[in-house]
Amino acid sequence: MNEGYSSKRLEVRRPPIFVTLAQIVAGGLTILFCVMAVFSILNQFRRLLRFSGDYELTYTTLIALVAMGVILIYGIQGLKFVISGISEWISPLRPAKVPEDYRDYYEVAHGFRQRTLNIYGDDETLKKFRWIFGYNTRFISPARKAIFNDLGKSLGGRISGIILLVIIVVVFFFMRDQLGISGSSTSRWVMPILLMVAVQLAAGAVELVVGFMMVPRGQPSTTAQESTEHYRGFGHPSQIFARLPDLAIPLRWEGFLNRVYKGADQISSPVVGDVGNFSGFLIIERQPKAEEQAGPLSGYILLAVGWAFYIIGAAIQLFAVIPGAMDGMVTIPLAGLFFLGLMISSNGSRFVRRTRSLFEIVRFRSQAILIELEGNLFRSDIRVGKSMVDSIETSNVAVRSDFTARFWTAELVSEAGRLDLPRELLALEPTGDSQQWMQFFRTEINKLREEGVKPLGVDLGSAEVQQVVQANVGVSAMRAGAIETAELHGAPRVEELGAGTQPTPAVNNDPFGGMTGPTQPYNPADYKECPRCAEMVRVRAKVCRFCGHEF
Repeated sequence: MNEGYSSKRLEVRRPPIFVTLAQIVAGGLTILFCVMAVFSILNQFRRLLRFSGDYELTYTTLIALVAMGVILIYGIQGLKFVISGISEWISPLRPAKVPEDYRDYYEVAHGFRQRTLNIYGDDETLKKFRWIFGYNTRFISPARKAIFNDLGKSLGGRISGIILLVIIVVVFFFMRDQLGISGSSTSRWVMPILLMVAVQLAAGAVELVVGFMMVPRGQPSTTAQESTEHYRGFGHPSQIFARLPDLAIPLRWEGFLNRVYKGADQISSPVVGDVGNFSGFLIIERQPKAEEQAGPLSGYILLAVGWAFYIIGAAIQLFAVIPGAMDGMVTIPLAGLFFLGLMISSNGSRFVRRTRSLFEIVRFRSQAILIELEGNLFRSDIRVGKSMVDSIETSNVAVRSDFTARFWTAELVSEAGRLDLPRELLALEPTGDSQQWMQFFRTEINKLREEGVKPLGVDLGSAEVQQVVQANVGVSAMRAGAIETAELHGAPRVEELGAGTQPTPAVNNDPFGGMTGPTQPYNPADYKECPRCAEMVRVRAKVCRFCGHEF
């Protein structure tokens, strides 16, 4: 298992050690009670064998077998408690990834933007309990909500159960004469039912107190530090989303990787050259740290009452119902005592399960930032190196973006029902690190502006470029010769004609008045010599057509 990212390194243990120890102790007591009950039944069975007839012996043997079955059930449960508790103590749960990511990152972004959380809405399952626990029931976290609903539903069932037991007692008092019950034995018949009512009242009181303790006293904080910045002249926004997580490496905690979530709502297209609008957001969260807390007081109450109920119920079954059934026939008071013990132990088991669920909940704190980008994409055509004659050049087609960046930063309080379950966001609150994170990311985005779109250069010293240059020079020379031949059409240069000699004018053979040669006699005053290539060009020429020299 990866110790570097386990709950052991984060010092998180769920359930806590005292919950495991309480389970081991309760399981040990249950096993001890079972051993004591076995010896008690054997002694009682040997005593009854001496003074019982055939009928009583058959009845006693049957009851002893049933008693052994009940003892075996309690013994197996106690052994299971001990084995699972020791297993948790020796090798606690340590998932490799602690904690898990958020169940819904869009809910996290909504909490940053709107300063409210949808988990604190009007839950239909909690409305029925508001008349008892108040309107703050809406702020119960999702992980605790299931436990609270279970407590509320059980509390409603206890009220109907108490009403039913009271009706049974009233009917018993009116029908005791018909049942042949004397006044001296009335209390013995009614006592188990009255004890059941007392158990229901006690369990209901515990659930009511725990329910009030689970309801938050006030609304959780949902505030964050906010800032806005406008940026112009950036490259493609996908590069910003890709670079920001790497730039946040200095903000890590103890070598843990930052949690990153990219939510691109609408980007026009990743194809370079497209234009349009884009929007998206990025959440960067420092590795969450487990919140150190001693545990809710409601959990301690449920733990103590749950195990006490379970032990008392087991003791009633093992030391009151079974010996009484072996001494005489099963009667209604004895059956009532059996159901009393069963009710107490079942309520204890239910409280213990809720306690484990409550103590497996773990909360985390982490610094996080939400960066939202919204802007426009533009196409940029960049060309470098185009000349009048040669063809060596470089060109780029890139994307330029202008956008508005909004920042929200705060410390997040999150909660998970177990170490291996997704987290829910419970609260946001700015801290001293929030300002540092805000300034850090604004500065880093400004640094990315310096890495804007630049033209790709050409390595002028490469062999390929030299070959292109030589080819361009050859093409230019051939083109210059062809142009000179076409324009002069055999006209000699001035130095070749001699003094006072004029070139022969061209003959007009074109029926439409066109000329096959120069339209005018050659005039040396109309030409000048290029200082770079020594070719003759027109006096009015601004650029030499042979070498590209500018006059």
